[in-house]
Amino acid sequence: MVEWKKYSHKSEVKWTVDGLMLDIDHHTKTKHLLLESYLQDWVETLTGNCKIGTGQVTLVDGFCGGGIYRDGDDYWEGSPIRMIRAVEAGWRSVKERKPYQDLNIAYLFVDAQREHTECLKYQIREAGYGELLDSGRCRVVTGDFEDQLEDCLSWVKQRGGHSFFFLDPFGLADLPGMSRAILSLGRSEVLLNHMQHDGFMRPMGWHRSRGSIETFLEKYGFANHYDWCKEIDKLSTLKQQALLHDSALRLYRECSAPRFAWTFAFMRNPNTVYYYLIHLSNKPTAVSVMRRTLWKYNNLDYQFHYGIFGLGYRTLDDLNQNLQLLDIHQRNSQACQEKLREQLERFMFAQKALQFRKLFEGTVEQHPATREDYMGVIHQMVLDGDLEIIREERSRCTSRIFNKDIIRKSEAKQLVLLSDRTSERIPRKRRASRTSSASKHVTALETSLTSQSLLFPEFEL
Repeated sequence: MVEWKKYSHKSEVKWTVDGLMLDIDHHTKTKHLLLESYLQDWVETLTGNCKIGTGQVTLVDGFCGGGIYRDGDDYWEGSPIRMIRAVEAGWRSVKERKPYQDLNIAYLFVDAQREHTECLKYQIREAGYGELLDSGRCRVVTGDFEDQLEDCLSWVKQRGGHSFFFLDPFGLADLPGMSRAILSLGRSEVLLNHMQHDGFMRPMGWHRSRGSIETFLEKYGFANHYDWCKEIDKLSTLKQQALLHDSALRLYRECSAPRFAWTFAFMRNPNTVYYYLIHLSNKPTAVSVMRRTLWKYNNLDYQFHYGIFGLGYRTLDDLNQNLQLLDIHQRNSQACQEKLREQLERFMFAQKALQFRKLFEGTVEQHPATREDYMGVIHQMVLDGDLEIIREERSRCTSRIFNKDIIRKSEAKQLVLLSDRTSERIPRKRRASRTSSASKHVTALETSLTSQSLLFPEFEL
């Protein structure tokens, strides 16, 4: 792994058993809630959506901290406690429906500061989970996670089953290299904090002002992904953010080698990203579950932010504009489904027929749509006569689509692309319905950035 700079100064002690702790900010609270929501859905999906689910799951927090925050006059549980609560709650829900099923759950929490790990052990017991520590199902280890990674992976591999890693370091760490090693296990996934502002832009700005930007990029292996930062001052804020978004995903896609990668932006202000949560996985099921969670916490406007930031969260919107969130969610859902339909039309124009599983896996990284969105849009296209769903050699008209169902163009109707050459062949009424205000905004945004390498390109035919 690359010799990455972690912190220019030794990390300070931030948690102790006798009451020292960090104050929580709104971004971190939302990040914890997103993590908690995902993991409960994750364990319910792994164990409850089939007759016999997985037998083992292992959860790892590589930069766990002390497990507690100060939230004004109250306290806020940190990521390790919330991981335990979410998984135990999800498993209880499945166990009520499937009392015959068993699940071996284990947790590993790692931190470089002994004061932090001692504080976490105390908080785990205070939260009522002391039995996990006593039984060995929960291990708390003091040490740098990168140094502990080999032993950690050996332990996870020996246990078998599925594993989930949460990597949220203070400062810059070799997250791409560590993620590659984790994903090599096969049934593992990673949710990590890519500190775009503090971990990348601030040190890059420091080196740029001293004329050492090329040395910095080469030293930490960024040259192939962030070379354009040498002239970042010449770019508008919008173009900077688009390129930063693109560069972050390319960094992890190329260096960590996941099958699927997706981002969720936490905004520093309305125009710039503070950090991205990035989800890396090899299984389409993990993508489906994560998409549902990300949409739950998204409050960015799809029409204007999608091509730049993707899905994400703005504190300002949450604090001051809660009354608008329902309208944003409804508008986002409509715009997302309209865009998905356009892209499926383009994709199916070049295909004769293919399984729904292959259609979903082959297009899911081009769009933030959920699996349920796919089913709904394909069902509507069947009703409109554009597509057919073939199951057991018979055509079906259903909104419930299975992985092995064949999706094909309707024999009675030819799909056409929405382009200048073909639009005149589409009846005026139908064409007008497809060019909604949401689609116009998305198209305008894409057009304004055609010179940039965006994360969400159109399908290549």
